[in-house]
Amino acid sequence: MEKYKSTIESNNGKLIKFDVDNLPLRMCEFFFITDVPVGVVRGRHAHKECAQLISVIVGEIELLIEEPDGNKFTIFMDNNKDSFLLPPNCWAEQKYTKPNTVLFVACSKKYEETDYIRDLNLFRSLNSK
Repeated sequence: MEKYKSTIESNNGKLIKFDVDNLPLRMCEFFFITDVPVGVVRGRHAHKECAQLISVIVGEIELLIEEPDGNKFTIFMDNNKDSFLLPPNCWAEQKYTKPNTVLFVACSKKYEETDYIRDLNLFRSLNSK
């Protein structure tokens, strides 16, 4: 994983910063996901054009990825690990494994429903051609 996030700790807390000059995408919008119960899986979609930088600010997730060629892998992410750059056309799911997890996502495109592929079978059929 590339190093996009760094943490500066002191006796009065932590400062988490992102080095936007090194990001391989221009952030058009970003969001935080919070208050997800342990065991819940979110995401379950791919983007046709949007890339996303995913980072755990607090807590822990399992990031499950399926690439267009069918390769599957899981990344265990917590607030001590750096971010993951998810390219377009990759299926992603996030399983929340600790309470009070906060996930930060920076996007290369603004929200557009037509950019989403929300059906895994459709994702696979589009990439089997």
